[in-house]
Amino acid sequence: MAQIIGQITQTDIRTLIYLIPFISLFHELEEWNILKWHRDVNTGVPDVKNFHVRLTLIFVVILNFVWTGISLLPDSDAVMAYIIIPLIAVGIFNGFQHLLWLVKFRRYAPGVIFGFFFGVPVLLYIVIRILNENLVSPWYIVVCTAVVFIVIFNTIRLGVKIDPLIGRAMVWGASVSKLLFGK
Repeated sequence: MAQIIGQITQTDIRTLIYLIPFISLFHELEEWNILKWHRDVNTGVPDVKNFHVRLTLIFVVILNFVWTGISLLPDSDAVMAYIIIPLIAVGIFNGFQHLLWLVKFRRYAPGVIFGFFFGVPVLLYIVIRILNENLVSPWYIVVCTAVVFIVIFNTIRLGVKIDPLIGRAMVWGASVSKLLFGK
């Protein structure tokens, strides 16, 4: 175990960044059947099909790969860090969102394993490495953290109502499905 930890600490930050879209991929795969879960625990779930939600999940994974790729284009590690931190913040928020759902609804929340239990520790480690390497201003992290806390508070405030952003994403998936596939 000590050898593995030693190798991780020696891994350069750009290589660690490659973990982000793969965390997203496994997280979204864990959410593959989340529509039924939302219908069981939330009110205000849009009238969409599993296909629409899955199309949205695929888009999220693609977005994570593209965002990560764009962040790795600049030669500067600092520029890379400033670009990738918002994506990391979204991942951390989403992980905590799934943990809140697990506690609030007292049942498995699809996405909690790869979003919270695996994703959050890895993402926080990357943030710590970025800070330790002085790649971004600590104030940038403070602002991103404040936004994460505000959004987490909103999740708590919603109670059993579906998060409006999730609802809109589901509707977006339905619109794209109709445009691309006619269904």
